[in-house]
Amino acid sequence: GIALLAIYARELAESGKTPQEIKELCELRTKDVQASFVVKKLDYLHKGGRCSSVALLGANLLQIRPEIVLSDGKMISAKKYLGKMEKVIDKYCKDVLAENTNPDKKYAFVTYTTATDEMVNTAKSALTQAGFETIYETKAGATITSHCGENTLGILFLNK
Repeated sequence: GIALLAIYARELAESGKTPQEIKELCELRTKDVQASFVVKKLDYLHKGGRCSSVALLGANLLQIRPEIVLSDGKMISAKKYLGKMEKVIDKYCKDVLAENTNPDKKYAFVTYTTATDEMVNTAKSALTQAGFETIYETKAGATITSHCGENTLGILFLNK
């Protein structure tokens, strides 16, 4: 999400805004960041104390893939998906794009800890079909990686 705001700040600077104006406009725009991820396994969330042993066992047995939404600096569990990650990513992307009806389509990010080519291509395809102009593929940072573990993938963009 920070990268989205950094790109926005660069655009403001190039348009002649002062540093103070850039700071204020970026602070106002933080609420417009859509950042969420789908987690393949709850192992890391369990190790970090964010889910119980019962939830871990049930999710792994039933192949439940939770969506984690970053909101107000907190990780919140949202929807839960079932099945193989490649299919889950397709449904997740469609849901996120349907829920955010007014995205700024200049740029978006597909961010992941580790992912198969199919997972990444599915997310990029969904964003392309939704009309995003530039799609950046990036590796998740330490916070997402340490809390969510491998095969976690998310899409991030700004809403208008």
